[in-house]
Amino acid sequence: MSSSKLGDWKITVVSIAILVMILVSPVIAVTMDNIGDTEVKSDAQAKVNHPQDPLAETINLERHTPKPPSKDDGNRHQNPKEKNGKDDQDEKNGANVLPFQKKHLWLICLSGMFGGLLFAIRDKKLVIPHRKSKNIYEPGVVTDVLFGVAGGVVIFLILPGNITPEKDTISLLKFIGVALIGGYGGRALVEKVLTQQIKDLQDSVDDLKAQNKEDAAGMALINKHFDDDPDTPAVPHDTLKAAIAKASHSLQVYAFDQARTFRRKALRNVRKKHGPNHIDRVVPVFLALIDCDEKNVYHRNHGQLAFALKDQEAADWAKAKEELTIAMEIRDRNKVGGFYVYEFNRALCRIKTVDKLEEIKKDLEVALSGPKTGDWVKKPSQVCAPDLVEWLKTNRERLKDWIKERGIQIPE
Repeated sequence: MSSSKLGDWKITVVSIAILVMILVSPVIAVTMDNIGDTEVKSDAQAKVNHPQDPLAETINLERHTPKPPSKDDGNRHQNPKEKNGKDDQDEKNGANVLPFQKKHLWLICLSGMFGGLLFAIRDKKLVIPHRKSKNIYEPGVVTDVLFGVAGGVVIFLILPGNITPEKDTISLLKFIGVALIGGYGGRALVEKVLTQQIKDLQDSVDDLKAQNKEDAAGMALINKHFDDDPDTPAVPHDTLKAAIAKASHSLQVYAFDQARTFRRKALRNVRKKHGPNHIDRVVPVFLALIDCDEKNVYHRNHGQLAFALKDQEAADWAKAKEELTIAMEIRDRNKVGGFYVYEFNRALCRIKTVDKLEEIKKDLEVALSGPKTGDWVKKPSQVCAPDLVEWLKTNRERLKDWIKERGIQIPE
């Protein structure tokens, strides 16, 4: 026998072996599963029929009693009844389970293989595995059978609901028919799934490229907006807000940091009388960030906007007070600790809007809880909080007990 014919026989034998393995492996898996179930039932029955003596039972309990769960163990040490109940509930809801029972896998594979064979002989031709050239082998019908098995499984994964053969013949035929159709269209099903995944991946890449392009343009506008060079033309507020609205979350964080840094630097320059007041530049940025926060979960956008509104040249104390109140509500709703600077600054706003003394005092009382804001209240600055100093002097007699109790030092 020539080496070429010997090679062809080897291919044929391997191909037949692959088909047999595909057919037999699900049966073995199901058989082992049934054996396991039988052993469990046998053990349970043996315990009922032949109970151990008390001493042996005690030793067995000590050996198999689990240790109490530690904090690091999390939910790994669940009550068996609770765990089994949860698994049963998950199975009822279809959570984390296959859309067919494991014992029906052999039927799916067999039907899928037959569907693959039907597809292979659709043109009344059955290609037997053979050597196409010296280094190329043509798997022929084996390929169609493998695609048939894959298609038989895939079709159950993409169809809605659970398809399980009941005891009646009609439902069993329907089950076999679905697997047969999946096997016949195995190539198309597998190619469709792969094509859709590739398309989704390509769409994600295209979206990422488009977003990177938008972010690059948005970052350029933000940097231009906060440029200290007086010759740099101003960026229209509508253009800036539109760029931030279309930006990714990472660029919005960048915009927040840039605006916050610019505001603090501008405030220091104002207090030192180094140049004009440019704090109003950050207002459109924080307004845009607030518009992007549709669920209203970020309190710092409102807080920073309030600081800018009260410190800009044309201060808007009423609007600043309103934004500080919103920031405090979001902070408290999200159970975020600290940020007593909101109460301190709202007290300053209340002083400027001539609110009731008790409301101002209440905000200052909360501000005393913070290590930094507490010092601001106890040692108010003529430079940073001149309105607070003046308010304390004006109400010295009415607040003398509170001032003494809190150790507040009013500069003269």
